[in-house]
Amino acid sequence: MVAADAIVLPDALHLVVIRGAAMQRAGEERPGAMVALLGVDANAAEELCAAARDGDDLVVANRNSPVQSVASGSVVAIERLESAAKHAKIRSVRLPVAGAFHSELMRPAVQPVLDVLAHVGVSDPVFPIAENVTGELVTDAGTLRELVGRQVVSPVRWQDGVRALAAAGATRFVEAGPGDVLTKLLKRIDPALAGVAVGSPGDAAAVVA
Repeated sequence: MVAADAIVLPDALHLVVIRGAAMQRAGEERPGAMVALLGVDANAAEELCAAARDGDDLVVANRNSPVQSVASGSVVAIERLESAAKHAKIRSVRLPVAGAFHSELMRPAVQPVLDVLAHVGVSDPVFPIAENVTGELVTDAGTLRELVGRQVVSPVRWQDGVRALAAAGATRFVEAGPGDVLTKLLKRIDPALAGVAVGSPGDAAAVVA
């Protein structure tokens, strides 16, 4: 949103700090966990979650690629999911995170974000933004403002967002930050897409040179 001139950097940083602190509190108040399911698509992950839910919070929180999804929920529900995945011979990997992110267990973190957002200016972006909540391209300030709050408890539709960008003509993707997890996921979504990961200012300078 900052890169697209939809929000100024100081406001964005303030939102990030408030959001992070609120999510940490939510994780402490409502303990949860996350587990990656490998080799299955989101539909298969949904079926596994439905079988393991048993009245507890358990959702597919990240739709990363046709062969990777991440589930989020209460600790007992995640344990049941791991057992169900093992029985179905599906590989699962527990993630080293502090809460059940992108699930209803994060609901207490929404209002603090909305309280700050109410005093933040949001403008129409100068270029479309692929939103994680919907996996669609967004071009107006009102929708962006709404989705910032919803994003805390909504699944991350990474696969849909990548496909929306590709359909709009994007052919090269740059991953900023540590690691290259998202760059590797690109090839799982569409082998024709090119990605590069940048982990330092020097790497970034080389990409835009």
